[in-house]
Amino acid sequence: MGVKTFYFQIHHSYTLRNYSISDIEVRHQYFDEEATGKRVKAFSQQSVLPLLTLIREIASWKQQVRFVIDLSGSCLELFEKYSLEVINEMKSLVADGAIRFSCNSISQMEKYGYPAKDLEWLRYEHEAQLTRIFGRESFIPHAHSLPKYFVTFIDIRPFRKPAQFESLNKYIRVLAGLEMTFAPELVDDLQRKDAQVSLVKLRLIRKSKSLEPFIRMSENREYIRDWQKLQDILFNEFEQLSAAEEQSIINIMADLEILLIRKHLDKRFHYKLTQKHLSILL
Repeated sequence: MGVKTFYFQIHHSYTLRNYSISDIEVRHQYFDEEATGKRVKAFSQQSVLPLLTLIREIASWKQQVRFVIDLSGSCLELFEKYSLEVINEMKSLVADGAIRFSCNSISQMEKYGYPAKDLEWLRYEHEAQLTRIFGRESFIPHAHSLPKYFVTFIDIRPFRKPAQFESLNKYIRVLAGLEMTFAPELVDDLQRKDAQVSLVKLRLIRKSKSLEPFIRMSENREYIRDWQKLQDILFNEFEQLSAAEEQSIINIMADLEILLIRKHLDKRFHYKLTQKHLSILL
């Protein structure tokens, strides 16, 4: 019998502030740290830690079951900041050989036209982050495909309430062979559905791509971090945003665009002015 592999996607982004049109060019703080901390702690207690406990239970009983976790960079950063118990439990599971990590979610950016060299840089950064926390052998390198066994893909983001997670828990236990009974009507709710990409998301992704050259030229670490956080929300959390949060991210993108273009024009003006002074001196 082949090894059965569960592939879990665990993502959590920074929480957006309520950023209105009147905030553009006035306030440049885009994220609510206090709300982010509360949401991460709740997500950890209600979904992630119970999942890791279940993984440990299954791994101790079933030798033919493996677990791969796709953990986004922002989520890993947030767990380090607000929920160290998740990091410690993951370290323990890695040491026991129960889980390995994957950076495969970065590949989804390819379908939106992101250059391969930029994705390679993101993967390198993510793998360096995993190596620092969990060790060099903790993840599956991108050059290697997922194990060619039976793979079950599960995105745990929708299961943030205890009742929802209980259904997910039972589903995983049945697939792993620990239980034999399961309500068939729950399958459709538990399997991830590929939602149609909204036009708003596509426009924001294109805008984000157009800002990337200015982000890199700015050499401003704060702009780069804000842009990376927005990228994470766009690709991993956008479908869960409310209408108000969608409007906030649109306004934030407009403010960031103004800041970057203004900085770029100032740099070009300063360069031309410097060249003019040099020519006068010469």
